[in-house]
Amino acid sequence: MLIDITEIEKTKKIAFNFANLIQNNKTFYAFYLNGNLGAGKTTFVRFCLEALGWEGKVKSPTFGLIEEYHLQSIKLIHTDLYRLNSSDEFDYFGVDLDFQSHGAIFIEWPEKIEKFNCPNEIDLRFENSKSKRVVKIASNNSEISGYINRIDV
Repeated sequence: MLIDITEIEKTKKIAFNFANLIQNNKTFYAFYLNGNLGAGKTTFVRFCLEALGWEGKVKSPTFGLIEEYHLQSIKLIHTDLYRLNSSDEFDYFGVDLDFQSHGAIFIEWPEKIEKFNCPNEIDLRFENSKSKRVVKIASNNSEISGYINRIDV
């Protein structure tokens, strides 16, 4: 699904939809966030966290590489792999991904590693030009694809 997100409120609505998905389904999701610098990847994560009730600051993990957030029973991981040279470097950080847990990982620059083969993977491709921003959202999971197709912004 391709959505025009030139208006920031549309990014917020999409993020709130996915936050609702995370909150209401006691499972684990992997969000692969593709796009150039400044395309809206971290903004999307901030809005998701806000919708889930996070009241603290949400910073870009560009320098720290990984930020973790715990909200009640939900564990959220936000990682920015821009500075990595190989997937081996990601393995070095020892991120504990339990696909049976309740939570999500948001991965900026996911092309730096191999996908996790999580049953609930969602690809978001942010693209921007001088006058327009769009996001293409897809999933190989048929239930999630159906959910994506019902997103109304």
